[in-house]
Amino acid sequence: MVSALDQNGPQYLQNPIVIAADWIGFIALFGSSLAVAYKLVTFKGPDQDDVYFFGYREEKMISVFVNLFAALAYWAKLASHANGDVGPAASVTTYKYLDYLFTCPLLTIDLLWCLNLPYKFTFGAIVAVCILCAFMASVIPPPARYMWFGMGITVFSAAWFNILKLVRMRLEQFVSKEAKKVRQSLKVACMTYFFIWLGYPTLWVLGDAGVLDSVVSALLHTFLDVFSKSIYGFALLHFVMRTDKREFIFVPLKPSVEKIVVEDDESTSSRAESTRASKSKIMIGSRGKKLR
Repeated sequence: MVSALDQNGPQYLQNPIVIAADWIGFIALFGSSLAVAYKLVTFKGPDQDDVYFFGYREEKMISVFVNLFAALAYWAKLASHANGDVGPAASVTTYKYLDYLFTCPLLTIDLLWCLNLPYKFTFGAIVAVCILCAFMASVIPPPARYMWFGMGITVFSAAWFNILKLVRMRLEQFVSKEAKKVRQSLKVACMTYFFIWLGYPTLWVLGDAGVLDSVVSALLHTFLDVFSKSIYGFALLHFVMRTDKREFIFVPLKPSVEKIVVEDDESTSSRAESTRASKSKIMIGSRGKKLR
């Protein structure tokens, strides 16, 4: 969710502070997309003899498109500023919803896919519904605005809670010494995902109540966009590369699994020795207790 449109018109869009913030957002997001892409295409596998993400691991590139599309949204704002934010360009305040409609579901899919968790596309679609509700809540006057906000925040809360529950189940499986070495990067990504996202509905409420003016709201939105996409993308990338370097395998969660001890699976190690004599694959989520 994001703040309602400024009822006094789009004049604040020509404020130098707003324009500077949009430039910062564009540079940070576009630069992040290039940096993430470079790190992925040049990353070597566990044996340092192959380009690990070449082709058949293309799902790892999701964060590249998240940052790139967000950068395009900021570029569209800058182009609008160049035209004086008049006429059709005055709709610049709604450009971010096209960005969010594309990037927010991808962020969700990316996180769940990296951890091999269920309902990747289901929760991605639910997040898209939240963005549609946010758009309606920002362009429609009261009382319909609050009806859309109520629907959006309800769906958002349900999705947020259930995604958090799934991720926590996976985090509880990182109990071995080897797994704990890579867990910190995942924690940073998860904290960015779950806590920064709470800032968007908060800004909507504060903006609609008149607590925040449009300039401050624009600055805070840029801050949230950079953290929820760039910082999150780098943290998740660091986690993915470290787990792939150690050949971690995330076993799908089972309905009967509550908490699983991470260990070196002997059978997997014996199979891996035939191709990589000095490596052993670490199975995350291979054994566990039944749910009560």
